[in-house]
Amino acid sequence: MENMKINLSSQVSFLKIKNIKTESNQKNNESIEQTKRFLYCLLYDDQINKKLIIYQIKYSNELKFNNISSIEQKIKYEIKYKEDIGNDNIHLIAKANLDNKIYLIFITNNNICNIFAGIFDIEIDKYFPIIIENSSKLKELIKQLPDKDYITIFEQNKIFFFGGLIDQSKKRNNSISPITVQISNEEESKQISSINDFILNKSCVYFDIEKLDLENQKFPENSLMPRYKLGGTCDNSIIYLIGGFTSYLNNQENNDNICNNLQFTKIFDDKMYQFSIAKFEGENPKEMIDSDILLIKNRFIVSFSGYKYAKIWILDIKTNIGINYDLKEKIKLEEFNKENIFLRMINCDINENSNEINLILVKIIFNEANKNIKFDIINRIFKIKI
Repeated sequence: MENMKINLSSQVSFLKIKNIKTESNQKNNESIEQTKRFLYCLLYDDQINKKLIIYQIKYSNELKFNNISSIEQKIKYEIKYKEDIGNDNIHLIAKANLDNKIYLIFITNNNICNIFAGIFDIEIDKYFPIIIENSSKLKELIKQLPDKDYITIFEQNKIFFFGGLIDQSKKRNNSISPITVQISNEEESKQISSINDFILNKSCVYFDIEKLDLENQKFPENSLMPRYKLGGTCDNSIIYLIGGFTSYLNNQENNDNICNNLQFTKIFDDKMYQFSIAKFEGENPKEMIDSDILLIKNRFIVSFSGYKYAKIWILDIKTNIGINYDLKEKIKLEEFNKENIFLRMINCDINENSNEINLILVKIIFNEANKNIKFDIINRIFKIKI
């Protein structure tokens, strides 16, 4: 068997779980509360073993500024596509966490448009399939879903799909007539060559986990900037989108097609208003590709990207100033732009008194020899400008 090549940015996802407080007794019988922070990693192997592995990464007590207390990682559950879902020709397209339950949305890999869903209950470690009626309306909306390099944002019980690329060849192959197929090999090669391209996703579709259905979310024309490999997050009903490529090129060495701005919009009463470009002083986010975004203390927007080299961009909402930091120069963090290695930001904190940021990264390493993925936690603290 040939070595398996995995794009870790699309095969590994993380879900942060709210802090869980537990009580423990001291010798004097006084009860104290300890906080445990949980991070769940979803590793989905659609290519060989046809399953989804849920890892639990746990660091207990409060996240101290100069130290991460004990860190543990273990396999929490394995969802085997054939046994647990009834179809092994699927892949995961979206996930969400609500009330200690992980909602998972799958789609078929072939030309038959079907959606499958299920819930993994964290408290009892059990997976429950959900029956979805694949109506004609749902099958039509499936065609609008991006195929790769998109993000999902969960807000108000809806999973929104932003950005990404749509495989034109797959969409057109779904509607090829028998007459179209009867062409010469030379003509067929030209046709396949011309349609086997990806185009930017310009629409927004969301999956409603209450109605178990897809819906189309319309924006004013030119409001939502089409891009892929972007980053995004949502806080207090405000959606933030950062970075990504604005045009599809096979050669991505040219940075002219990178979006260097921050877009935002607010959700209210189940209606989404148009996206606007944030105006601020200082530096725009630079080369934010496949970025992870966190809102810290309702004051700082922190965006991390491992594209080419590790870097972060911090927007201080209070002063309205943005600054880029090259982590290779700042904290001697070696480059991880290597095959089968990927970096994600899983948490961070900012100390406004000492002007320091505590950055917690996870290094994802894929071992081709044994087809395993391992995680290493990286903790770095350095000075920033506040």
